[in-house]
Amino acid sequence: MANNNNNDYNYYKSEYGKFKNNYYTPGNNNKNNKKRGNKAVKRFFRAFFVFLFTFSIIAVAVFGGIKLYKNISANKPETPSTSETQISKEDNTSKTEKETTEKETTEKETTTKKEESTTKKEENTTKKPSSDKISAGSVGYVSTGSGEPIYLRHEPTYNISGYAPLTNGTRVVISEISSDGKWGKTSNFDINGWVYLQYIKVTASASSNSSSATTQYYPDKLSFSNALEIFGKDTSKNLYMNCSISSSEKVKGIADYNNPDSAVISTFSDGQKVEIYSVRNGYGKTRINNVETWIPTRYLEFDSWGHYR
Repeated sequence: MANNNNNDYNYYKSEYGKFKNNYYTPGNNNKNNKKRGNKAVKRFFRAFFVFLFTFSIIAVAVFGGIKLYKNISANKPETPSTSETQISKEDNTSKTEKETTEKETTEKETTTKKEESTTKKEENTTKKPSSDKISAGSVGYVSTGSGEPIYLRHEPTYNISGYAPLTNGTRVVISEISSDGKWGKTSNFDINGWVYLQYIKVTASASSNSSSATTQYYPDKLSFSNALEIFGKDTSKNLYMNCSISSSEKVKGIADYNNPDSAVISTFSDGQKVEIYSVRNGYGKTRINNVETWIPTRYLEFDSWGHYR
């Protein structure tokens, strides 16, 4: 009996040794759990690295394919779209129109320069009126070969710009001759200046005793207002008014008809005779020692007509 028990004990002990890991013990269970946890972590990392490797291969393939496609597209000749073709045509049309306009402008400028050159040539080749007979007191008119106006200047020289144009046919009265004999100073305008005498044709010299053939005579017994109306319509180009001062007090002659407070050039007495060459803004222009002086017309009485000789 004891023998059988020993045998059973040894048998179960041997079997327990074989399968003791299958039996529950606190220590053995912790080891098993730890092993299972380590295996799970290893499996996760293996799967992650496999996924990362696979994704990298796919990404490289996709990126390479896209780059290859772009290179092929870049080397392929582009066919312009209809809108691009239209825009290109419009640009070419605009460019052509612009070139045509610039060409026409250049041609016009060239033509204009040629015309100006021709005009200057004609003016230079045209025989200019001689200034030998012109002296202080002479009367004439502007005459240029080209028909272009001449300009008044502040000094007898071309180095100073002109400031007032005188068209062909304008009557001029010369009060002074420059030292070189080439310029004459006018005295019959509101603003007087120097003109080149080569462009002045004389109609009456200072020494002439007969009136110009173009002289027109008007009645003398007129009021100043009626005489002024005739004076404004005069076409003879050699007419002025002889007047008398009518005032019980001294009358001031000023420098500027636009400014009643301008400098007083001279004073005039009742009955004093004056020659009026122009009328502006209620003032009549006369000359005192070749200096322009403006007298209020309300103090003027008309006596007779004066004619440049």
